[in-house]
Amino acid sequence: MSSRILIIDDDKIDCEAIRRSILNTHPEATFRMAQTGAEGVRLIAEEKFGWIFVDYHLPDMDGLEILRAICDEQTGLTPAPTIVLTGQGNMSIMVEAIQYGAQDYLIKDNISPNVLDVALSKARHVYDLVHARLQAEQQLLQVQKMEAIGQLTGGIAHDFNNLLTIIISNTMLIEDMISGPEIDADQVRPRVSAVKKSAARGADLIRRLLMFSRQRNLSPSNTDILSVLKDIEELLQRSLGERIEIILEGREHLWPVFIDAGQLEHSLINLCVNARDAMPKGGTLSLKAFNFVVDEEFVANHADLSPGDYVLVEISDTGMGISPEVCEKIFDPFFTTKDVGKGTGLGLSVVYSFVKQSGGAIYVESGIDQGTTFRIFLPKTITAVDVRPRLTENLHNTEGGHETILLVEDEPEIRSLTKMLLREDGYNIIEAANGDEAIDILNNAHNHKHKVDLLFTDIVMPGRTTGLQLASYALDLHANIGIVFTTGYTKDSLPAAHSRDKKFKNQILLNKPYSPEQMRTAIRHVLDHQTSGMPQQNKGEGAKVNATPK
Repeated sequence: MSSRILIIDDDKIDCEAIRRSILNTHPEATFRMAQTGAEGVRLIAEEKFGWIFVDYHLPDMDGLEILRAICDEQTGLTPAPTIVLTGQGNMSIMVEAIQYGAQDYLIKDNISPNVLDVALSKARHVYDLVHARLQAEQQLLQVQKMEAIGQLTGGIAHDFNNLLTIIISNTMLIEDMISGPEIDADQVRPRVSAVKKSAARGADLIRRLLMFSRQRNLSPSNTDILSVLKDIEELLQRSLGERIEIILEGREHLWPVFIDAGQLEHSLINLCVNARDAMPKGGTLSLKAFNFVVDEEFVANHADLSPGDYVLVEISDTGMGISPEVCEKIFDPFFTTKDVGKGTGLGLSVVYSFVKQSGGAIYVESGIDQGTTFRIFLPKTITAVDVRPRLTENLHNTEGGHETILLVEDEPEIRSLTKMLLREDGYNIIEAANGDEAIDILNNAHNHKHKVDLLFTDIVMPGRTTGLQLASYALDLHANIGIVFTTGYTKDSLPAAHSRDKKFKNQILLNKPYSPEQMRTAIRHVLDHQTSGMPQQNKGEGAKVNATPK
């Protein structure tokens, strides 16, 4: 634990008094002082501290503004235990300071060595408790995701076996057709179409599973609930089994809500899996979403809600139902009606926690042999939903070109196919099996007849150098080189450097599997938007790079 302490206070006498008092009980402590809020925020961004003291009154900003600037939006924690200082007691300031991430609040006139010692211990203890709770919640959420995926596995395996049967059977038929003396295109074409459709269905299912199982939480954002329901509908159709009929009813122009879309997806799938288990002989699962105005009369019977505008999501099944006694406990942690080993009893408690944290409420209505309905109320947000198109949507230019592309892919068959397609389009192709080979090629570019105009690279590869490190190095050598990343992972599961490094802000990411048209579109788009003229290597010929991942 660091014993470095930052004091943000414009009064040098107060700073010195605090420093001397702390040294009485913590002689090992070291100090940094900042006389303005801006300086304090900068030091917090650049250095690590064991504790932070923030004066409420500063010449450029108040203590609450500093807390807002340094507090992590997702965790609600500042980078270190934080104590707000003020010259006079004010209950509203104290409450706001705690709300914005501080762990304690001290009046300067009451400060003494003992008071500061207690404040340091208390702030550290509260900070560690909150941090531990956040870690436990994250682990709990991940356990629930894995449990839900385990429950979906049977249906998914069934669906994939169907898709693979279609692909294998049709490829064998195509092989027979093209081995004969004459090829009938009218017979081959529908077989090829069936293979393409099945592969696309399988790819979409994998994409949804990867999004659902990711370990990193999404930040809350303006969300269109109808889009979320449509996204999970196909996954549910393929995984809950043929005996479950799924009905989706969502009105257009739903109000936007400010929530974590990934956790909403997780919660809905959890409820749907429970509904499937309640219908062992089959039945109907209904998903509905519509705008709902909560008035005073409604609040009288639903104490968890406040009057206002909400989006109401209903999940109903025609299953065996739940007794009133079970309904009373259904959201309690670790409560389950499943047999030992078949459920943790955490699923609905996680759903309940997510809905409450989103400012909403969830209710259950059921009875023995009467089915079950869960109703989730999520408050309307006042801003419009920001709907962003996929990266390569609205890009139509797929013509080839004469440029030189450095193709980096560790899977030989993908590399060979990509090279063939791009050469057919007229591009000059230099290939590498991994990042280390590609760096050697970039360092010896003078041996090639053509300069490298674009780097087309996988992100996750064997060897010392990842695609991100390779791209960063390539941009250091050639500031105007085009970059197209490819990956079999979802964008949200990629290393944080991809979203953090300013170098990569204007690059294109292609998720595997991608079609030749998507690849051509991405490459042409990047090449067409390059600035003219590429500088020569600025590190000298034969420059080397330490490509070992940090």
